[in-house]
Amino acid sequence: MSSKQGKNIKGELKIEGNLILSGITENSSPNRILYYDDNGSISQGLTIMKYISEDYVNDNLVVPITIGDITSGTTISSLTGKTFSEILNMMLVPTIEPYISENNSLILELTSTIDDIVEVGTPISPTINATYNRGKITFGNNVDQIDLTGLPSQYRFKLPDGSTDQTYSTTNLSQQHVYNSYPATLGTITWSVEVDYSLGTGNYYNSKNIQRNSLDSYRVSDTITNSSDIKVNARYYVWWDDCNTSNIPSTSNDIRTSNNKEFLDINNKLYFSFNPSEEVFYFCYPSGMTAKVFETSQIQQRYTDTTFGVSINDIIVKSLDNNDMNYKLWYYEHYQPMSNDNYVFEIYIE
Repeated sequence: MSSKQGKNIKGELKIEGNLILSGITENSSPNRILYYDDNGSISQGLTIMKYISEDYVNDNLVVPITIGDITSGTTISSLTGKTFSEILNMMLVPTIEPYISENNSLILELTSTIDDIVEVGTPISPTINATYNRGKITFGNNVDQIDLTGLPSQYRFKLPDGSTDQTYSTTNLSQQHVYNSYPATLGTITWSVEVDYSLGTGNYYNSKNIQRNSLDSYRVSDTITNSSDIKVNARYYVWWDDCNTSNIPSTSNDIRTSNNKEFLDINNKLYFSFNPSEEVFYFCYPSGMTAKVFETSQIQQRYTDTTFGVSINDIIVKSLDNNDMNYKLWYYEHYQPMSNDNYVFEIYIE
């Protein structure tokens, strides 16, 4: 194949079919564009970026926007010497960095049941299973993974008052614990768990199989905490009964052995009626609440603390965990057994 002197071409060159370059040699270039040398043999590819940059582009110009791996602010001079294929790969197949595909976490599961409604002070002993998730780093190839953090070293199970109920030193990813009894209170009760874990190890890589360290700050040893908010439907009781004048309640046991009791409702209210037969009618309700009492069959009036025969006294009722609860004892003394007059009382507590 003969060679001919070519001409410089400026502007846009469109070629349909094969492009054959001859008379150009650059032995150190990688295989990118094939061309024929003066002997008619296929030679190695050549790097032509420098010819373009030297002749037509100012090396100090910068790329205005990020295109793939060519970031905004890149100078033309830094791209000189790269092949068309390398440039296209940088533009169309950008490097993908490794990333945290799953954060480490602590999952708590309540594995025991608690009665729907319990009295305030009822001992509660839940069973909770704690599971530590180490988290994941996904490589830039979006296939390979390693653990974000190391193994757990210690589980600390906390009571609602913040004190430690039990500590387990273990590298197991799951630990179950049966809590010691804790008195039920109004509203939500929170049991918590703390887990110490070690730093993550192992290398991770981007999509070009280059080792990275950009996520190392997330792989340090630390402590993670989670809590299990258990809604315990704990409520106060109201007790009532009748008796003769010599047996008016005066102790916690007297109140608790009354024949009638009922929880305050979810709004801390209660309505009940009672048809006493003895000389005394009484009921016991939590301090701080208001009681309205009406007799609806005979005298048909409201009974207050100024009504003759009515007394309202403070009394301590022991909770099931043996703590003092402040209550009020309301009672009415009649001059004879109330069954003779068929009294009916209606009581509203709020």
